[in-house]
Amino acid sequence: MKKTALFLAFIGLSSILYASQQRHSQQVSKPSIELVDVKVHLGMTKADVAERYVGTQVTKVSEDFWIIGKAEKSGTVRFKNGKLEFADRSWIYTGDDPIDSIFAAISSLNRDGYSLCKVATDTQNSPVYAENRGLPVSNTSAERIWIVCGIKSVLISKLKIGDHPPGADVSERLGDFDPNAK
Repeated sequence: MKKTALFLAFIGLSSILYASQQRHSQQVSKPSIELVDVKVHLGMTKADVAERYVGTQVTKVSEDFWIIGKAEKSGTVRFKNGKLEFADRSWIYTGDDPIDSIFAAISSLNRDGYSLCKVATDTQNSPVYAENRGLPVSNTSAERIWIVCGIKSVLISKLKIGDHPPGADVSERLGDFDPNAK
């Protein structure tokens, strides 16, 4: 009887430990992001992405950078060598509570199985120059919080341009995007 109870306790403890390890190891088979009610994933061809958004507004800023959807509900995609390498979407809409947007973006990461993440912050300041004069007329500053979970991340940012009131954004991102890369 004692051996049976001990054995069952061992099995129970083993199951709990196994479940805990499974919960904390990120088991994400094909990372994706939902843009304008459609899931896309890295490596999709331009044709595949275009096909999924037939009937949806797609603005091609360049051959490799598209804005999908309208202002209130939109996302962006970037391609490299004809394949999707980056996509993002904003979780904050006019009038939304920023905390609700942060909660929704992080909940999306959790639903997709992401739980092991790194958190970092940075601040960027840059002058804004007058057209055709080359003189700085104001300053732009951005305070950013990055929650990076491997290939997916959430970016929480506050942007201030000159004397204008600050704006905020909460975006979910898939892929690595370097704005300075050519």
